Amino acid sequence: MIKSDFIALDKAKKKAQWIKNFLDDILYWPKPVPPIYVHCYSQSAIENAQSTMYDDKSRHICHRHNTIKHLLSNEIISINYVKSG
Repeated sequence: MIKSDFIALDKAKKKAQWIKNFLDDILYWPKPVPPIYVHCYSQSAIENAQSTMYDDKSRHICHRHNTIKHLLSNEIISINYVKSG
C-alpha cells in the first residue's frame, strides 16, 4: 500500500514543484514562496516520507523517497494528513 502512496506523492510532488517554480518567476509574488501543501490520507506514507531511512528494496521506490525527502527538507513541499472517507 505504501508503494502506491509513494507513487501518488511523486506525481503530486512534480506538480507542486512546477507551481513553486511558477510562483518564483512572478515578479510581484511575495518572496520567499511558502511550501506547497500536498495532502495525503496515508499516515504511514507520511511517516516514511519524513523518515531518514527507507528500507524497501525497490530501486524506483527508494528514488521517489529520496526526491520527496529532498523537497521536504528544502521546504518546497509540505505533506499534510487528510482523513479519507
